[in-house]
Amino acid sequence: MGAAAWRPLYPLLPLVVWGVLPFLVHRWGAGLPSLPVGPGRWVGLPLLLGGFGLAIASTVLFARRGEGTPVPWDPPRRFVVTGPYRYVRNPMVLGVLLGLLGEALLFASLPILLYTAALAAFAHAWIVLREEPELEARFGETYLVYRAMVPRWLPRGSSRRP
Repeated sequence: MGAAAWRPLYPLLPLVVWGVLPFLVHRWGAGLPSLPVGPGRWVGLPLLLGGFGLAIASTVLFARRGEGTPVPWDPPRRFVVTGPYRYVRNPMVLGVLLGLLGEALLFASLPILLYTAALAAFAHAWIVLREEPELEARFGETYLVYRAMVPRWLPRGSSRRP
């Protein structure tokens, strides 16, 4: 079965990462203390909505402009440098992590916060060790210039843009 045959299932991935796994992790860690966020838990709502909005918008742009998907077995055929990709190299992952942080705060869930931290560590290692070398091999100088100008995770205040 080729990569294209799996495309209809790709929308299930965010449901699993944002919904199913946090729910299971939260239930599994029910014996752990709650996060002491108090009314600050409501800061989680804009983080959740904004993060997931960023992830979804980045994914749609990636699929349309890049003519591919964010999964390693069906990568984009074109290099994408528009929209949020002008400010950070990994807006999909950043959006997912911000959304999960929002969930952790909103539900005062230490287990979801730990899940978010573990996912962040895994994503960073995957991107540095696997994804970036592959992008350099596929897109060459174009990617090297982009990498020099655009930060991996946090947008800069400067006007350097590709």
